[in-house]
Amino acid sequence: MRRKTVTIGVSYLCGLFLASFLSVKTAVILLPTVSAVTTAIALLMRSRTKQVLAVGVSFCVAVALSLAYTVLVYETQISYAGQEVIFCGKAVEAEHVSGDKMLYTLEGELGGTNAKISFFSDDRKLEYGDIVTVRATLSETEDNLYFSGRAYYKSQGIFLTGGYAEIINIKDGGFSFIGGVIKYRDYLTDKIMSFLPDDEGGLICAMLCGNTSFVSPEIKSVMSRTGLLHVFSVSGLHLVIIYYMIFWLCGMAGLRRKTKLLVCEMFILLFVLFAGGTVSVVRAAAMMTVHNLAPVFRRKYDCLGSVVLCVVIITVGNPYVIQSPSLLLSVAGALSLGWISPMLLCRLDSKSRFHKLKESVVASATVSVITLPLNVFFFSEVSVISIVTNVFLLPLCSVALCVSAVVALTGGVAIIAKPLLMVAGLVIKVFLHFCRMLAALPFSSLPTGYIAVKYTTVVCFAVVLLLIIILRTPCIPVIIMSFSAFLCFIIVSLANRLLLSDTVIIYKLCDEDMQAVLVVQGSEATVINVSGSGAIAQVIPQLMQSKGVTQITKLYDLDGAPTVYSAYSEFLELENTEFVQSEGIAMLEMNGVTIAVAQTLVNNTGCNVMLCSDSVLFENESVCYPLCDEIEEIMISDEKSVVRGLKYGFVE
Repeated sequence: MRRKTVTIGVSYLCGLFLASFLSVKTAVILLPTVSAVTTAIALLMRSRTKQVLAVGVSFCVAVALSLAYTVLVYETQISYAGQEVIFCGKAVEAEHVSGDKMLYTLEGELGGTNAKISFFSDDRKLEYGDIVTVRATLSETEDNLYFSGRAYYKSQGIFLTGGYAEIINIKDGGFSFIGGVIKYRDYLTDKIMSFLPDDEGGLICAMLCGNTSFVSPEIKSVMSRTGLLHVFSVSGLHLVIIYYMIFWLCGMAGLRRKTKLLVCEMFILLFVLFAGGTVSVVRAAAMMTVHNLAPVFRRKYDCLGSVVLCVVIITVGNPYVIQSPSLLLSVAGALSLGWISPMLLCRLDSKSRFHKLKESVVASATVSVITLPLNVFFFSEVSVISIVTNVFLLPLCSVALCVSAVVALTGGVAIIAKPLLMVAGLVIKVFLHFCRMLAALPFSSLPTGYIAVKYTTVVCFAVVLLLIIILRTPCIPVIIMSFSAFLCFIIVSLANRLLLSDTVIIYKLCDEDMQAVLVVQGSEATVINVSGSGAIAQVIPQLMQSKGVTQITKLYDLDGAPTVYSAYSEFLELENTEFVQSEGIAMLEMNGVTIAVAQTLVNNTGCNVMLCSDSVLFENESVCYPLCDEIEEIMISDEKSVVRGLKYGFVE
């Protein structure tokens, strides 16, 4: 059997991915079913018995391991939900939320299993490695209107949260090498922000240190629309740049090959710790190590086999990490650049004019196409100009990163750091200027928040995957089909936007005592703060992006909340928006439909739709529809009204 690692590894990962979504009962039923089917196929296909058994056994092993982890670890830990416990663990992560509010993660023992528990605190004195004892009432991590928390934390092995926990005792954990690296990262972050306190410094901190807390929402939106959001995620690109810079410096110092390899591997490990050990950077580091060690063991490096092996190793400690968007996008990018792109690049004439430029365009286009299905499901919009921006603008980030890395290597000494950071800041300023210009183009990105777009993307790429399976290896026809699927996505997105241009859609968002309404027609919207402080404004930009809204015409405040305007303006561009302070009711007309929004239901027969905090009433209908607690969608088109209740997400 050829390529055993790939065959067995891919089968194993497919089983792991499927099992991560299944309940215990379903997984128990799946195991004997797959075993029986595998046995039957092996008996029928005697010439390929070994291959069939290898695929079936590795798939079943993955499902069994995931099932065992779920029963022995996950269910054991979540059985403590609702209980008050005293938990002692080592502080392994600290994240600033707002003001003095910090989110800490402790790693310790709970119910005989190794557990990670997150909790909030106003104490900023905790450091990595400290042994902390807390009293907390545990609860399962949950999704909410702002964030899909359960899936995110589950992939990190965090199943329980302690809310605001009472810190009983803090014990110094002593010297920690990892803690020292993290302290240096924090010191370097402070040093960068002291010299470059604006967006330029925030972007450099994100690229070099993996800290995005200093990046404004506006910059994140701009980077998303230009397809450059991946520069925030420290992964292969950053590691390759740092690696080759260290390799060049070692060459300048006259070190021998094996010594250079050892030094570079040491810096790879340091950079992984420096960047926080995210799955994307761990995957990149593991692949680079395999690439470096292949000649030592006289083996030929295989990108596909290396990716599969690295992902299998990463999932050993926590099978749920297979659901991590960072890991999946990182793997898709690595396969695009290391496996699929070379098949296209080998057909280019190396002696033709602008050969390097052609190679960059092909590689960028391949990455954009291959990662499209994942981007559609993980993000609210997808850039269609990423092919251009990654070729012409990404090198500017690379220059800034190299300069910033020199600052990190020289200890952040002011006499060296200040001039270098000024140069890096100037490069980033030019970079952001072009990004803002391109992001302002109406065709720079397309929304992904409509079910027709998601279905089309899935179907097109399912056909491509089927071709790969049938043809056994990717080839030019398959790659052409992939680009056709990308083109199909663009056409369906534009057609979907055109068909809904005359439809008025009302979104009602609720979170505890905060409620807001977004009335959308085409690319324009009216925002109404019904009640609360306006903190729910954090969700509205994502909702707007997913529906292709580019302009807010009016912003109503029915509650008289003094902070509502500042809360919304933090996330939205409101320079050309009319702000209306209304006494309990908002009246607006869109596409011939008159809509009344109030805190309590009002009797107004002149309105087609009447909305309040708890219900919606349509003209000439005796039924008053109740509204859910999370998010509601009301569509008005051709004098027909439809109410759809959604628990989470922004699909119709």
